[in-house]
Amino acid sequence: MNSTQLATNDEQGHLEFVKQTIGRTPVIFVMNKIDSFNVEDEDVIETINRQKEYLKKKGFKDPVVCLVSARAGYLAKQFLSAGLSRSEERELYNYIDKFEWMKLEEYYKTRFPKIIIEDESQEEKSICKY
Repeated sequence: MNSTQLATNDEQGHLEFVKQTIGRTPVIFVMNKIDSFNVEDEDVIETINRQKEYLKKKGFKDPVVCLVSARAGYLAKQFLSAGLSRSEERELYNYIDKFEWMKLEEYYKTRFPKIIIEDESQEEKSICKY
C-alpha cells in the first residue's frame, strides 16, 4: 500500500482482487513511503489504525500492517556499502530522526513481539529494520 494514497479507487480494486484470489490465506500488508508522513501534522499510529479498520471492512480479518520506507532502506544500504553523497547522507539522517519521532521501533516491538531483530547500535544499520 502506498502511504500517500490510501483508500483510493485503485487500491480498492486491488484489494478486491487480492481478497478473491487468496481466499483465506493470511496476508501481510506493507505500507510503503512512510517517509512521506509529516510527523508534525500527522499521527502515524492513527493512520495505521484507520487503514486496519478499512481493511477489516474490506473483509480481511485482523490485518497485519508493516511500515516500510524503500527510499530510506536503499539509502541505508548504500551508506553501508558504497557510501552516499552529502545530500543523500542528510536525507538518510532526516529519515532516522523522523522514524524515531514516529516511534517505529516501539510499533514493531508491540505489534510483533515474537519477531526479534538484533538491535544495532549504529543508526545507519538500525534503519534497515524498517
